[in-house]
Amino acid sequence: SGYSASKEGKESPASSRPSKPTLSYHGPFAAELLPAASAAARAAYEATLSMTNDELQQLAELVAAAHCDRSTYLSTEAWQFGTTAYAIPGNEVCADCGSSEPPTWAAMVGEADAVLVCNECCGGHRALGVHLSAPLSL
Repeated sequence: SGYSASKEGKESPASSRPSKPTLSYHGPFAAELLPAASAAARAAYEATLSMTNDELQQLAELVAAAHCDRSTYLSTEAWQFGTTAYAIPGNEVCADCGSSEPPTWAAMVGEADAVLVCNECCGGHRALGVHLSAPLSL
């Protein structure tokens, strides 16, 4: 799917001039995708209809970046947890050693509590055993 362009002109029998290059799209069009889309996706699509090409390009870049950010997580829930946890003041440093290295692990302590820890401190939490602390990669 996607766009393709043909730059090779073919000579038509009526003239000796090559035909103009053509641009064709080989994927589904919005009208085909909208019925199956969620209400939020349809609303977002409607909002794009009034955007300029530059705004659409910026939006496409942001969506691609968000997709890359999200694809590093195992689930939507993990992504939401990570973004929420990093937004809490104090979570920019390791909860155990205070290292300014950005924490990349969430050590689950108990059923609903977690602390953000660096790579080194994560090993200590692993050594405690999963019944006390279960480190999860962010």
